[in-house]
Amino acid sequence: MSRLSNLYLIIYNSVSTVLWVSILTRSIKDIYEVLIVKDPTNYYLNHQLIHDEFPHKFLVYTQLFNSILELIHSLLGLVRSTIPTLIVQAAARSLITLGICYTIPTSPGNYNFIFFNTILWAWSLSDIIRYTFFVFKLIDNGKLCPRFLLWLRYSAFLILYPLGLISESATVYLSLSSVKNSPYYHYYFLIFGLSSYIPGFYFLYGHMLKQRKKVLGRSKSH
Repeated sequence: MSRLSNLYLIIYNSVSTVLWVSILTRSIKDIYEVLIVKDPTNYYLNHQLIHDEFPHKFLVYTQLFNSILELIHSLLGLVRSTIPTLIVQAAARSLITLGICYTIPTSPGNYNFIFFNTILWAWSLSDIIRYTFFVFKLIDNGKLCPRFLLWLRYSAFLILYPLGLISESATVYLSLSSVKNSPYYHYYFLIFGLSSYIPGFYFLYGHMLKQRKKVLGRSKSH
């Protein structure tokens, strides 16, 4: 990899880390206001369609930014990520961000405090760990990467992926009532997406389990 490509990827992964830290910080603030301050008013006002045409706009744009660029990175050979893995993950997240947040802004799934915050935590923690790991891996050929970060990269998914599966499925289910009077294809599109979560999860989870065995097994041998 050329120095220019390496520098670009360091900047990209660093920016992505900051974006997801911002999303997680916002979720922590929401949880604090609802559970600690006992004032859910700000949470619901912050996410109502007062100033924006759809909720969770920052999340939608961040995920779109990552999905498009990572597909381009793979096509250009800048990263080793496989196209099928990228497509499955992007499709699962896009069902929430574009299929619900953007397309069905009034869906109750967008405003469910428990399930949507669980999505934010599952996605944010996964990506903060992933992008931070990539930054360290790109610097000095990964020699500076902390061992605990390597372990997190290939272990955190064991909990975060199932959390994402449950919360994303619940959000889609809660959105079905909002499209019953819409064109029939939208309702069945969500049904198809909901039914695809299990095979998609099986594919991504199995892929990460193989990677975990390969990387952590090799790490132990050293």
